[in-house]
Amino acid sequence: MDIEPKNNHVKRVTDSLNSLKVKLICTFAHFALQPPNKFTILFQTHASRIGAIKEDTLLLLRGYLANFIQPEIIIATVDILTIDYRNKVNQLPRNSLVVGNDILDLIPEFEDEIHGTVMGDRFYDSVRLFYETVVSKMLAKFPHRNATLSDLAFLNPRNHTHCCIQSITRLCKQFMTTTSEEIDQIIQEFVAYKITPDNQLPSYNPTDIAAIDHFWSAMSTLPHSNADP
Repeated sequence: MDIEPKNNHVKRVTDSLNSLKVKLICTFAHFALQPPNKFTILFQTHASRIGAIKEDTLLLLRGYLANFIQPEIIIATVDILTIDYRNKVNQLPRNSLVVGNDILDLIPEFEDEIHGTVMGDRFYDSVRLFYETVVSKMLAKFPHRNATLSDLAFLNPRNHTHCCIQSITRLCKQFMTTTSEEIDQIIQEFVAYKITPDNQLPSYNPTDIAAIDHFWSAMSTLPHSNADP
């Protein structure tokens, strides 16, 4: 069996790295993988994100859908988890797929090699397939419909007026050993929290990674219904 000389192998790899096809794929990958990288870094911090995880995952999913699904479809769909993202009718045309600014900068320089060519068609097909695969994985692996995470959304101060009492009672029964009277007391405090204007609650800066921790730490120092005056 003939063995390819090492220098030929190196040259072939070098030629591949210099090819437009590889450049397009690597440039697109650099753009397309930034959101999950940021998402992962966010959850590797020591700050608690449990109250925001559902919102964060849906935001990540919505961002990927926006890269290849027609915006009117996303806007008109109440539950984005139900979007038929594989249906080509719901997808953006090839020239509207979001591929990142670096790719857009490359197109004028290599327009003859990209538009109307087999390589160009394969690249855009790969982009479309990448987005479909990412959305498929997110729908299968992320806990979008987890009831407990939905109930814990009240921990995010931005949701405090929208959460329901049933969420609190379910959490009490799931994680605490409490009497009915104690649950009633918790409900009263929750209702008071729910109707408190934002300007009377501790400050909350959503750009701060540890904002939820800081908010509830401050909340624990406030007087409540059963506290001493």
